[in-house]
Amino acid sequence: MELRHLRSFTYLAEILHFTRAAERVHVTQSTLSHQIKQLEDEVGCPLFDRCGKKVVLTEEGEFFLAYATRALREIDQGLSVLKHSGDEISGLVRIGTTHTFNLSFLPQCIGAFIADYPTVHISVIEDSANSIEAQLRSGTLDIGITYQPIDTAGLHFEALYDEQMVRRSQL
Repeated sequence: MELRHLRSFTYLAEILHFTRAAERVHVTQSTLSHQIKQLEDEVGCPLFDRCGKKVVLTEEGEFFLAYATRALREIDQGLSVLKHSGDEISGLVRIGTTHTFNLSFLPQCIGAFIADYPTVHISVIEDSANSIEAQLRSGTLDIGITYQPIDTAGLHFEALYDEQMVRRSQL
């Protein structure tokens, strides 16, 4: 059973006019008639009574219409979810950062992220490295941007960059 046959059937059942239903599904009247005949052959009974230019649903057609409509609605919803599944990420991201990182690169990163994901809300708190570590462990923060903690057990740490400390020699 083809989806286009089900769509043609539901449009024809709604409009009850072959020519107008054909226009709605962008096919010729003969193509629509052929699709309906194929569907009727597949289900094993007439779905419409045709009396000249007048078209009415049969009892079987009325019964089948409810199922066809529900099936098409489910398929359309599933397709919509698939099409939009990667498009919109939403929710709240809680970030803890030290003053140094909050001044240097975090504002640019957040700006770029929000431009790509406008439905995501971001909360940034500025705190000490020890406090950020504790909040990450307790689950009150999602991301911490700070210096590497001494104990990284249970945390995923990724270095963003390395800095070298250089001591000036005495003259």
